Amino acid sequence: MEIGSSLTSICSYAFSGATALTTVTGCANLTGIGDNTFYGDKALASVAGCTKVTRIGKKAFYNCAALTKVGATADQIKFAAVKTVGENAFSGCKKAGVIDFGSKLTTIGESALKSTSGLKSLYIRSTGLKTAGADAFKGINASAIIYVPKTKVTAYKKGVLKDKGAVLIFKGIS
Repeated sequence: MEIGSSLTSICSYAFSGATALTTVTGCANLTGIGDNTFYGDKALASVAGCTKVTRIGKKAFYNCAALTKVGATADQIKFAAVKTVGENAFSGCKKAGVIDFGSKLTTIGESALKSTSGLKSLYIRSTGLKTAGADAFKGINASAIIYVPKTKVTAYKKGVLKDKGAVLIFKGIS
């Protein structure tokens, strides 16, 4: 489905429960994805563009079990400009192998990545992460690696990302 380059945000529940939606394109100017936008869209595998998205609403991609690619050319979910990831935003996205949040991320909501059992790598490139909700990582793949800026490994491990529902393996990146 083509969204259209003039659209800057998708309202809450816009595509919730769509059973045949597999690919969304035309998201180049999108800055916001509302609450429950793609809630339960089990066939949704790819959303192209999304390089300007700053806000991902609550349960935006909740239980999108086939989702493997957003805003990237490779099989990864990438939001370079995102500041806020809402509660349960990616909960139940079982095929998501790589998720990459850019340097502007400040907030990860409660249970945001819960039950992302296929997750191998999570990139949090921000040095300004202030909040991560309870159980943000509950049920993620036990061998998933969380990549954070080298200067923040200790601070995030002992602070904002401590006790968020899973034992986390951290690695520093430049």
